[in-house]
Amino acid sequence: MANIRCYGCNQDGHYKQNCPNRPDLARSSPRPPQSTHCYDADPPWPEAPEEWERLHEADPVQAAAADNRHHHRQAVWVNGKAAEGLRDSGATITLVRPHLVQQNDRLRNTVAVRVAGGKVLRLETARVHLDWGSGEKVVRVGLLNQLPAEVLLGNDLGRLVSAYSTEAAAPVTTRSQSTRYSNGTPRGTQVRRFPTPRPIPAPRPIPTPHPIPTPRPTPTSRPIPTPLPTPTCPRLPDVPCPWSSPETLRYQTRTDPTLQGYRDRAGQGLDGDRSDRIEWENGLLYRYTEREGSGKNQAPQKQMVVPQGPRQELLRLAHDIPLAGHLGQKKTRHRLARAFFWPRLSEDTREFCRTCPVCQKAGKAGDHPKVPLRPMPIIQEPFSRVAVDLIGPLPRPSATGKKYILTIVDYATRYPEAVALANIQADTVADALLRVFTRVGFPREILSDQGTQFTAELTQQLWRLCGVKALHSAPYHPQTNGLCERFNGTLKQLMRAFAHERKDWEQYLPHLLFAYREVPQESTGYSPFELLYGRQVRGPLDLVRSQWEGEQGNDGVPVVSYVLKLRERLAEAGLVRENVEAAQTQQKTWYDRAACSRSFGVGQRVLVLKPQRQNKLQAAWQGPYTVVTRLGDTTYVVASCANTRIQRTYHVNMLKAFHERPETVEAICAPAGEETEPFPLVELPGVTKQPSGVDQVQLGSIGV
Repeated sequence: MANIRCYGCNQDGHYKQNCPNRPDLARSSPRPPQSTHCYDADPPWPEAPEEWERLHEADPVQAAAADNRHHHRQAVWVNGKAAEGLRDSGATITLVRPHLVQQNDRLRNTVAVRVAGGKVLRLETARVHLDWGSGEKVVRVGLLNQLPAEVLLGNDLGRLVSAYSTEAAAPVTTRSQSTRYSNGTPRGTQVRRFPTPRPIPAPRPIPTPHPIPTPRPTPTSRPIPTPLPTPTCPRLPDVPCPWSSPETLRYQTRTDPTLQGYRDRAGQGLDGDRSDRIEWENGLLYRYTEREGSGKNQAPQKQMVVPQGPRQELLRLAHDIPLAGHLGQKKTRHRLARAFFWPRLSEDTREFCRTCPVCQKAGKAGDHPKVPLRPMPIIQEPFSRVAVDLIGPLPRPSATGKKYILTIVDYATRYPEAVALANIQADTVADALLRVFTRVGFPREILSDQGTQFTAELTQQLWRLCGVKALHSAPYHPQTNGLCERFNGTLKQLMRAFAHERKDWEQYLPHLLFAYREVPQESTGYSPFELLYGRQVRGPLDLVRSQWEGEQGNDGVPVVSYVLKLRERLAEAGLVRENVEAAQTQQKTWYDRAACSRSFGVGQRVLVLKPQRQNKLQAAWQGPYTVVTRLGDTTYVVASCANTRIQRTYHVNMLKAFHERPETVEAICAPAGEETEPFPLVELPGVTKQPSGVDQVQLGSIGV
């Protein structure tokens, strides 16, 4: 058989169609695959026996945790400063030591953090720029000195695996490692102390294989196809799993102090009046009880007794996710009780649902009861206090272009005034008020809402010149100016009934005012005309009666008789105060049936009711806000938590308390004692260690 020779390069071992020197074949041929693993011929295992530390031989969970503690440490940067970070998959908020945060980055608000053991700490907060390797952003963190590292990374950052890795994991076990295991080093009972990491060795290049002689193709054989490149799948991000492994769950079940009573009852069956029993199965505790019901519907129910560690995550899964729907505490507890149980399950579920931020902002009926009614003071002097308000813009302007109505009501006599306006600028409103006061006198107090035309500098200067004290109602609380608001509703009702087909409604406005002033008012029992002038005015019905009775001679009433009669009428008008008090008492009785006294302290967080929503799916409440000061029994000044300079005044009925959910941190710090030794730390590149701190604390694994 002749030697195989290429007619292109004149070399042996291949044909021209497979010649590696062909330009078209060189472009389409795949590159040799690169190695995906790094092999170290000399693994960094210490040879001296004193470099080994013997852990608990009977508990492989603790041995595995101790062997992997250094994997949770990584380099982080706080506002550009290099620091040492510790990943805590059980923490819901990131904590930072205060020396890494500048004073101007600190916030005024605080955060409640529940550490292992159930203790709740109130920590200061700050807003810092954090770079943890797999991401960077401006995040709100808590400040705490007693941390096992300078930064405790929580689940609020998302992906915690750092790109600043300092140690490579060996994906295979070499012969030397297997030999060491076989020479008396049992797995799971002895672990090594972690040495200082060194850079990852570069992968050894794989030599190009020699050309393989191929047989000469026969007429019936096909050429050897070029192998296709192996597709590479993208690596999924490393997301910390919130669930404990079965071994960890069994260990927590055996050591959780809150389950001590149930561990003592295990295997004892029904005890006394108890309707449940506790049993051990596969290292886990189960509670056997009977469902609610009777007869055939009553069947035994098997519930797993859960330790402290995964309880918060189970509550979140039963309430917060879309499949849970943010239902109430009763349905959430029923959903949990079908499979799980732990002490104070009902209390924890109630507190978890009560502190849910989404549920608090969405709101529901009856979540903020109104406070008891506070009656307005009774005014006896006419036009001593007046209330003003605006109506408009009206859909149909008058013939002179008026679209607004300025309404004025006297608190003593309920005497109303109404003035049509073309606009509601401050100067226009001030001129209209001045014209009215020149007829009835200047009041001592004037009550209005917080419209810009009433709070403008021009209006305030007019009140100062006239000696008038300006009173303003709380925003979005028109009940304070209820007298004028009620008259506005009556006036608009009269206009709809009388002037809805007439374009020139302005000229009929005095007629409608006369109709209102002539009849008695509900709370006083007298008409505004009678209380203001001391007599009844003649109306259309009086004119008809005079016409039917005929013309009678009228010699006039003497002045003395008129004054005496006027004094009698004014004495009778003293009954107005009694009538108003009786009306206020009746109103308060009906209003306070569903009322409840509520108050807030300075610094307390509250939610503010949105007076207007763009759509029905929008949340009814916004916030949280912080109470800055208390102006009265029912009025508060609140400020935004993000910017305390933005302050607003609200009535207490527009506020409700915001219940904060304490953040959970699984890592707890304790000084090293006689029975505990500080564990060595991995040296991080570019990180300067503090001279004291992290080597004198240890990390616990008690879940919260």
